[in-house]
Amino acid sequence: MIGKEDYARFPSGTHDYSVRGAGSESETDRNLAHFKSALKDRNIAILQWTDVADNPRVTRVAAEIAGIETVGSIIPIAILLLTSVLTGTVLWRMLQREAGMMGTLYAIGYTKSELTRHYLKYPILLSLSASVIGTLLGMAALRPMLVTMTANYNMPLDGMNYKVSILLASVMMPLILLTATGYTVVRRGLKSTPVELIRGRSGTRRIGWLERRVKLGSLGFATKFKVREQFRSIPRSLFLLLGVALATTLLLFGFTIQSSLDSWMRADSVYKYKHEYIFNSFQQGTAPGDPFSLASFKLKQGEGKSLTVFGINPDTKSIYLEDGKGHAFHYDGVIATKPLANRLRLKPGDSIELEGKTDSRTYTVTVDRIADSYNGEFIYMPLAEFNDMLHYPKDSYLGIWSKDHLDIPEEKLFSALSIEDVQKAYNSFSRRLQVVLGTTSAIAFLIGLTVIFVVTSLIMEENKGTISMMKVLGYNKKEVNRLILNSSAYLVAFGFLLGIPLLFVSLSAMFRLIAQSTDFNMQVQINFVYLLLGFVIVYVMYGSTKLLSRRKIKKIPLGEALKPGLE
Repeated sequence: MIGKEDYARFPSGTHDYSVRGAGSESETDRNLAHFKSALKDRNIAILQWTDVADNPRVTRVAAEIAGIETVGSIIPIAILLLTSVLTGTVLWRMLQREAGMMGTLYAIGYTKSELTRHYLKYPILLSLSASVIGTLLGMAALRPMLVTMTANYNMPLDGMNYKVSILLASVMMPLILLTATGYTVVRRGLKSTPVELIRGRSGTRRIGWLERRVKLGSLGFATKFKVREQFRSIPRSLFLLLGVALATTLLLFGFTIQSSLDSWMRADSVYKYKHEYIFNSFQQGTAPGDPFSLASFKLKQGEGKSLTVFGINPDTKSIYLEDGKGHAFHYDGVIATKPLANRLRLKPGDSIELEGKTDSRTYTVTVDRIADSYNGEFIYMPLAEFNDMLHYPKDSYLGIWSKDHLDIPEEKLFSALSIEDVQKAYNSFSRRLQVVLGTTSAIAFLIGLTVIFVVTSLIMEENKGTISMMKVLGYNKKEVNRLILNSSAYLVAFGFLLGIPLLFVSLSAMFRLIAQSTDFNMQVQINFVYLLLGFVIVYVMYGSTKLLSRRKIKKIPLGEALKPGLE
């Protein structure tokens, strides 16, 4: 900010004015309408009128923070719930291994409450220590993240304030949730009598209703064994399925956002020009480029969202719009873009009422066609019709699109935009985004690896006797590994496929939320190469857990099959 005298030393500049209305909303609208009318009576043309709610300098930060809050509230809770299931599963296996000791303690006089308090120490100590460490790590990472964010807005970072309530929630939420999970698991394990606990359940396996109903007689032994292995523990199979689906969603989250942004930023698909010039007054006569005009409006219906209407040359080659079948448009009618049509549920022939931001007058526009374009909520109409509707001078225009740089005196220009500069800004933003998305993908990999490893460990723990018997019967290492470790391969593949629609549903909801507060409309898209890469990463997780589990299978002794009979 500099003084008026110093500003006057610059060769040229664009002058903007701020207007503030006092009173109620209706009084403000009425006063602003009189103000615009007074300007028009003095032959002062308003080239651009921006309400504070439509000013990206005001709304962009709030919109991005809202998006961060949305993602930051869903993903951690999903991970926390998955962690609770993991902790409950590990605790349940611990109780099964120590069932004999629990039964003995139960029989000699220890109460359920005493045993419950003992086994609850595991989830309490685990959740408390991990949540404190995680909170400290989050506090340490906060400043670098804020520096990265504020760099986009040229804002200084004076200091940071930690809300005590958020820090307490960060520690208490895992503690409460994991303790509740542990309590439920322990009380369920203590439902059995002391005799049942001492005997254990290793020698008995219940056949569920699903296994009884499905006919597997026509299948080969290997396939039958793998299918039954999944049917005999439905909760375990569901846990693996949902865990892989969540990991897939997080893993492809970054890839999908990158693909969607790349598709949205392909300027060649809609914009064929390289330079855009907007004048500070109406121009007439022969244009050195492709002439156009534009004006800002507000929808009379709904929430009064703003949109831009363009008046363009019917034979323009500067933009390219097409219908849903890929047929290019000729711009001799009124065309609405797809995001606007979706918001208002427009069909060809429908009319919409608009309020001009520069004159507060009401206009009715009939839409002739819908363009399959997601570059924003815009309306395009012939330039002559546009000028006639707004009572602008005949054959006048406010801007020029051009493929080449034009030497236009700076004092005539309101703004100048280069598509190349927009692309550079996007590339800079994309590089910063890739760091965040890479971190999300790494977390997803660790989640998937943990889930698959825990489930694989459960499978081996439950099949110790079977593995030992296979060794006694002469099965070699490869055959045992193939039967035991490959039994979950189909569930991993199905979990990956389940994660794809979950990803599209969650991202579509997030994009709709962003579009409600900004003009940023983006369609969820993902490149097939990214899908293939995600599938490869998921199976790398699966293969890694199999390699880790082979050693455990190798250590299972032949005498394990005789233990249930001896006991």
